[in-house]
Amino acid sequence: MHTKRNLYEKVGVREYWMVQPTEAWVMIYLLDAQGQYGKPELFKLDEASPVALFPELMIEWGFLS
Repeated sequence: MHTKRNLYEKVGVREYWMVQPTEAWVMIYLLDAQGQYGKPELFKLDEASPVALFPELMIEWGFLS
């Protein structure tokens, strides 16, 4: 988990999602102006998750109900 996050940060992946369906959460990292991931946002999969790169897009996780 940390190896992949560090690699994505190093190559400049602007938005990195880590989804854990069995525990019903998604963790979203956003690259800051200094090229580093800040503290991730954590969402439960019973709520919609916003996509920072596409502000008009929300991911609905209803398929898990």
